[in-house]
Amino acid sequence: MTRPWKLMIADDEVHIRMGLSSTIDWTTVGIAEVFTARDGEEAYKLCEEHKIEVILTDIRMPGMDGLEMAKRLHYSPFKVIVMSGYSDFEYTKRAILQGVSDYLLKPINVDHLKDVVAKAISQLEAAIHEEQISVSPSSKGLSAHQQFFANDPMLSLAEKNFDAFTLKSFEYVNNHYPERVTVESIANYLGKSKNYFSSMFKKKTGYSFVDYLAMVRLEHAKVLLRTTTFMTYEIAEKTGFTDYKYFSTTFKRYTGSTPSDFRRVKPKK
Repeated sequence: MTRPWKLMIADDEVHIRMGLSSTIDWTTVGIAEVFTARDGEEAYKLCEEHKIEVILTDIRMPGMDGLEMAKRLHYSPFKVIVMSGYSDFEYTKRAILQGVSDYLLKPINVDHLKDVVAKAISQLEAAIHEEQISVSPSSKGLSAHQQFFANDPMLSLAEKNFDAFTLKSFEYVNNHYPERVTVESIANYLGKSKNYFSSMFKKKTGYSFVDYLAMVRLEHAKVLLRTTTFMTYEIAEKTGFTDYKYFSTTFKRYTGSTPSDFRRVKPKK
């Protein structure tokens, strides 16, 4: 095991909550500490305080349900396993969309539950290992990033020692900027929640992800305006802007010039 893991058991039924926490030898699957909560709000507070990595939660609880609780968490990594007393298609669909690891129907089979928790831990270990793999600064995406932001002390690779999370974010954006890139798509790529990704990116770079994405697209647009004969609306489309008017307004706010004026003015040597 890479480290001692923590388990949250959240269920409003006390006999289930206490039964699962006290009758199973969780150490056999790598769990060192077990926490319990009677509702989503209590589970949320404990998870945030102790950074609990494996969350076993009833899908329906008074107040905040298990899916909403997991959605609000701001740390990473963690895996969510949901339990339900009956099959509920809408909740199952929400669980799948939110990246829940497994969906278990009550009554819970203990052996199966231990296997599911062990699988979640294996996934967490793989995610942590992946996070520790460094990204090559010579990659195409990072080369473009450094070309554009070498003079920005908050973004320059020469000025700051960024971790793998941030480098992968830079690389992803510079490789996919012409596409429909969203906070959700990059968070999924990195295996993070949307809230965690957004807060960590801002903390590490000083910019919101939306602002950084816009700057990357505008920098690529500047290159195309100076080096190609594409029409400005074509350049807008090629750099990920779906609305030409918005592109022109944003470009002027960012550079001080309209795209057409920027193209006409030759760069100072």
